[in-house]
Amino acid sequence: YRISLDTKSFDYYEGDIASFWQNGNFYIDDINFLRHWGFVDPSGSGFALQDLAQAMGADISWDANEGLTTLSMIGKSAEYRVGDGKTFLNQDGNVYINDATILAEWGISGSEANRVKAVTYALRYSAGDWVNKADKVLNGKNNPAYEFYGSNCTNFVSQALAYGGLSQDITWWYKGSRPLRNSAAWEAAPDLIKYLDKKKHFGVSYVPIGGDIADVIGSVQPGDVVGFDLNAEGGINHAGIVTKIEDGKIFYGGNTASYKYQELTNYPTQLNYDLYFVHVRY
Repeated sequence: YRISLDTKSFDYYEGDIASFWQNGNFYIDDINFLRHWGFVDPSGSGFALQDLAQAMGADISWDANEGLTTLSMIGKSAEYRVGDGKTFLNQDGNVYINDATILAEWGISGSEANRVKAVTYALRYSAGDWVNKADKVLNGKNNPAYEFYGSNCTNFVSQALAYGGLSQDITWWYKGSRPLRNSAAWEAAPDLIKYLDKKKHFGVSYVPIGGDIADVIGSVQPGDVVGFDLNAEGGINHAGIVTKIEDGKIFYGGNTASYKYQELTNYPTQLNYDLYFVHVRY
């Protein structure tokens, strides 16, 4: 069989990556086929264009008929077409691209690029979760380079910070091997917030129970870390990372529970827990 598309063509023979089946049809594994044509990233690396666009603050449109994604931001636009050598249609149905490629093309560098990378990492891996916790079976949406913990919120935030260029040190580190797989500041929410505040000297905005998130929204950016005192007992017990600010609202990403865009609200009429926003300098 010969298949042609635009200026490319490939031949498929019985016994290569294709074979005849008993019903007389010619069969091929779809992932192998898509990889052969460059529609799937063979390494599984890269990030969804829609997540990168969100982290960059760009508008995105998708033309399914043309396999064309268009990003627009501040009077500039760029098109990415499936199979163009830069983008890949992955198994989850999203168009993926290497973040370094797109950041370079858009001229985003330094701390701004690192902030985008941290947010994009959070958006990609927020859905990691157990399929069968008893047997430690995961759904494959976590980053396999890191161990997945039962309470994974701070481990997840630390991973995003590290991908955003924050350097590990003697207080905040991960090595993965037992018995000392990581530091307390890497895994535990109160220790991470304390580390970012006292050791890194990042600014912290505090919103007490009964307060108003609107009081701090002007100083919060995507990529900032948020610590929660969900029980209003004076201790931080949960962490997330800000992923979007839109229409006067703050949204965060987290893992256990898994969120890409969980809105922080004054619920029902006032905040019913304490919040600490850490203004990370990437």
